[in-house]
Amino acid sequence: MLALVCASAIALTAAGCAPADPKPTKTPTPTKTAIFASEEEALQAAVDVYQQFNAAFDQVTAEGEAAEDELSEVVTDEYFTEQTSEESFADRGWHTEGSSSFRNAELASLNQDGKSAKVQIALCRDVSNQRIIDENGNDVTDENRTSALIPLSVTMIWDDESSALLISETGLWDESQVC
Repeated sequence: MLALVCASAIALTAAGCAPADPKPTKTPTPTKTAIFASEEEALQAAVDVYQQFNAAFDQVTAEGEAAEDELSEVVTDEYFTEQTSEESFADRGWHTEGSSSFRNAELASLNQDGKSAKVQIALCRDVSNQRIIDENGNDVTDENRTSALIPLSVTMIWDDESSALLISETGLWDESQVC
């Protein structure tokens, strides 16, 4: 009898280890994934793009049209056309010396879904180390400018083709919030 009980126990144990009939699995429904995982990530990406833009913009004002290629890489086509269609320093015979910088960048808004993103940041552009020089080599920087700090709002959009943020618009920002 003991043999029968042992045989039954072994049979039941073996049956418990046998694979069960596979259950049908559902195909997962794709979900939209945000372009940026967090607001901090979006802000950092925007700051990186603005840093490239600022360096390229400084180069354009210092060297003229020859430096426009780098500017075109970080802005939308429409914004590039807008920026280069206006009378430039070079058209007046002017150029800049020195470089600008920026600080206090903060996220103003972030709107995104799985395919698009619009990021707006506010920052303070500092042009205190930049001078405007005329065609004769004279410094024509306005000495009466109220501040060398320019509060800016910078809007960027996600470009699927380049998988990057591109600047689409800049404008003045309420100074009390940034500078």
